[in-house]
Amino acid sequence: MAGFIFHDPSGRRGRRAGLAVGLVLATIAAVGAGFAATLALAPRLPDLQLKDPRVLSALHEESPHKKLRHLPWTRVPRPGVLTSAISGAQRPLTMAFYVSYDSNSRQSLAEHVSKIDVVSPQWVTLNGAAGDIAVADDPQANAIISAAAKPPSVLPSIINIHDGEWDSAQASFDIVNPFARRNLIAKLVDQAQKRGFAGYVFDLESLPNDAVKAYPAFLAQARAALRPLGREVWVTVPFDDRAWDLKAIQAATDTVVLMAYDEHWLTSDPGPPASQGWFQSNLVETLGKMDPNRTIVALGSYGYNWVKRGKTWDSAEAETFHESTVIANDSGVDIDFDSDALTPHFSYEDENGLTNELWFLDAVTLYNQVKVANAFMPRGYALWRLGSEDPGVWSVFGRGYGRAEAADLQAVPGGTDVDFDGTGEVLKITQTPKPGKRSLTIDKDTGLISGEHYDVIPSAYIVQRYGAHPGLIALTFDDGPHHKFTKQILDILNE
Repeated sequence: MAGFIFHDPSGRRGRRAGLAVGLVLATIAAVGAGFAATLALAPRLPDLQLKDPRVLSALHEESPHKKLRHLPWTRVPRPGVLTSAISGAQRPLTMAFYVSYDSNSRQSLAEHVSKIDVVSPQWVTLNGAAGDIAVADDPQANAIISAAAKPPSVLPSIINIHDGEWDSAQASFDIVNPFARRNLIAKLVDQAQKRGFAGYVFDLESLPNDAVKAYPAFLAQARAALRPLGREVWVTVPFDDRAWDLKAIQAATDTVVLMAYDEHWLTSDPGPPASQGWFQSNLVETLGKMDPNRTIVALGSYGYNWVKRGKTWDSAEAETFHESTVIANDSGVDIDFDSDALTPHFSYEDENGLTNELWFLDAVTLYNQVKVANAFMPRGYALWRLGSEDPGVWSVFGRGYGRAEAADLQAVPGGTDVDFDGTGEVLKITQTPKPGKRSLTIDKDTGLISGEHYDVIPSAYIVQRYGAHPGLIALTFDDGPHHKFTKQILDILNE
């Protein structure tokens, strides 16, 4: 019988392949066993007694001399009389949101899982008009969490996103309709027991007014069902929408998560996602009137990039911190730190000749926000989201109240993102990640960082694409040339 092109009569390849398959199966079994072990006992929440390819060009922005005036962030708010402090707690909890669709989110989870007390993965989605849900399977994230020396508590986010949009009608029906509400809560109880969840974070957004009014009663019903099982009910609320009854919502839940970002958003005009003045004024109106022992302040570390067409701005694109710095590097821009908003931003011209304006939140903006919020001693801080953050935020999270050091933010680690240049299927790594450096100015009256300059912008991997030739096809063959069949193949191709 004629030999096959890839036939290995020695059998060595077969033995090697068998060994490799055996190792893979053994690894899968080990991971599965580890995950199964996490389901046997529901993790409890942490005790509060904690130990310490583009062608871009920069657009020059004139910075007119600003008259001395009262800037919105110079008056740091202070709480009134705190009803109670977190007894004995030396540091706030660290919470982080995780998304399965971004490999960078998974990488960040793996790198920082030991620093996270509570992780909230977007694993539960409202799915149908009868209170049904879809629960995502994410074995990679489960393996990371299970393997941690001290695994964080898992409180999945319950979201109402469909086709990339917040589904207001779906969420409203499940909240208001008694049958859908009971069915939804029963399914959540069942999943918490089966999967070992420590509770849930209800992250239902773009709710109509009737659903907002009914929300506290809905949350109280969910809490009544989950509390006997030792599970907690948390809920996210907007930072600047006074239509939400925060006191009623807090009374109905274990913890309220204030979403302290999106001052400007995807469909707004350009501006900071969370300027310092906006943050401080809303902090007083929200956390200043709530029980801090049951409040988490969620902070952003991401950017929005708006494109101008004519006289109007398109909807923005969300950018991670490293995507923002890659764009700044490619465009040769000097990142400006707005003295009013205390937020970095820059403008540039893209490959289509259109003006872009990008505002982003980094470790400096987060440091300033935490410094002000620490006076209220919230239960903890949350990051939106893993994978989009400035790595410097991890020198702020997990520190005791008032113990973060601005000096720790000066070095900026290089990113793990990949920036592709050129076209083609042949790839060559032309640059590995390089760290950046920023210099900081501290306001002597408030202690806030009032000035930031990226002396060296951090860079990620740069991969050059080669070999794009329209109309040409490249074929590769393994285990050749073969003394008989290679010539036959070449003759066929030559025809």
